Amino acid sequence: MSFNIRSNILSSSLEYYLTHYYEALTELQQLSNPMVGYFTNKIPVELLDAMKLHPVRIFAFKHPQAQQGAYERYIQTFACSWLRGILDNGLVNGYKDLEGIIFSTGTCDSLQNVSDVWQKVFAAQLTYNLTFPIKSNKAAGTYLENEFKQIVSFAQKHLKGSSDFKLTESIRKYNLKRKILQKVANLVSKGQLLYVTFAQLLYFSDLLPVDKFTQIFKDFPPTNNDDSISVTNQDEIPRLLVSGGMWDNWELFDIPEWNGLVADDLSFGHRNFNYTLAETDSMKSYVESQLKRTSEPTAYDEKNQRLESLGEQIKEHDVNGVVLLTMKFCDPDAFELVPIRKYLESHDISYLNLETSPDISNVGQLRTRLAAFSELLL
Repeated sequence: MSFNIRSNILSSSLEYYLTHYYEALTELQQLSNPMVGYFTNKIPVELLDAMKLHPVRIFAFKHPQAQQGAYERYIQTFACSWLRGILDNGLVNGYKDLEGIIFSTGTCDSLQNVSDVWQKVFAAQLTYNLTFPIKSNKAAGTYLENEFKQIVSFAQKHLKGSSDFKLTESIRKYNLKRKILQKVANLVSKGQLLYVTFAQLLYFSDLLPVDKFTQIFKDFPPTNNDDSISVTNQDEIPRLLVSGGMWDNWELFDIPEWNGLVADDLSFGHRNFNYTLAETDSMKSYVESQLKRTSEPTAYDEKNQRLESLGEQIKEHDVNGVVLLTMKFCDPDAFELVPIRKYLESHDISYLNLETSPDISNVGQLRTRLAAFSELLL
């Protein structure tokens, strides 16, 4: 297996590396800077990269040796299926190649519990708890600046982080990554690329080192018309937007019923690349830029950023219907449904609520409901 892939996101490379996620981690551990795993999209990846560390998003992809239900010794059975899978994989050393793991304790109760469990069960693997404030006022900025300074100190002391700190350069690299993803997202909106391929690219971008990713995909989309992509005629199917939380299985979208999907409002989708950070070495400016990002379900959305962003997405992509994707036993997803439903109903926008788990065991039911929803929108 090698990361010397072609600059063509339609090759089988993306699916291959995502399918062989744990083997990819092992190869990256040998080829890249020390790797630090993270769970949520509010982790300051630019700070880690500035210290010559490689931030890697942790997925719940099933490890070939994982035993289903092993998690039951450590966390409650009603924790979300995503977290249960994470623990099952960890118990067979699925994340052994990571130098350390950063948890975000300003999230759901279950993830915070797993942070405590992880420190006991995997004592040899260093962990750090980062608390991202739930508000975005001046006090939150002061608090977050101190949090970021502490994580820099921890990483330099315990995670092989370099003291040669170049924040501006790292922010520039990640801004370029987000710009590339925005360009590809526009292809999906125009009907020139199926969303499932875009989802693979999104997940791949959180696995590959940022400079390697930007090097491979900086010239995408190709200028040669012969490289254009044809998908289903979207004049004949409704334009859908999927909204939800920390989904991490691209295979959900690999069915024909999603062919009309033109945009997303997912935690690791649009909300993770719909912004640009100020390119500066100032920690204060970096914090201010981070606080302006669209809020997550676990944050206090005092300025209605979340709903405004969703409304802008619907208008920008001329969406006919919204699919509200919720993960089973995920409290933040469930809490968020109420204000989003009210917003969609007040704007006369049709929606469908789909509940599933990362293993998408109910895919047949999902296909039936998606097909029926699409028919209603025609």
